[in-house]
Amino acid sequence: MRKVSKRKYDLKAFLVKKGISQRILAELLGKCRPLITQWANDGSIPLDQLARIVRLTKTELAAKAKWTPFDVAIFRKKWSLTTAQLARELTTSQPNIRNWEAAKKIPRAYLGKIRKVNEWCRCRKQRRKKKK
Repeated sequence: MRKVSKRKYDLKAFLVKKGISQRILAELLGKCRPLITQWANDGSIPLDQLARIVRLTKTELAAKAKWTPFDVAIFRKKWSLTTAQLARELTTSQPNIRNWEAAKKIPRAYLGKIRKVNEWCRCRKQRRKKKK
């Protein structure tokens, strides 16, 4: 019989913090999703699996994560954009921008748009230099 962790492990909090779903964790561990759901609900995870979860590298998690580490505030300040301007360029709301800045991460779906905004800002900066 497998040893099960006596201490409850908050798997749900871990998944939220890392920005991955139960399905993705199941893929990484080679387990079925209902088993991961059971572990998340009751907190009783076999010790060997708990060790594997904790050992998952940042690279493995980042490759599967819905969220990507990205400091939105630094990007916005670098290009002297207000939250309203950045929200308009990304076609999202200002509260979303503030939430992303607080979390220092951004949904992966917006990374392509961030690259476009970066190009737009770079071009805008070059135009200003030419006018001077």
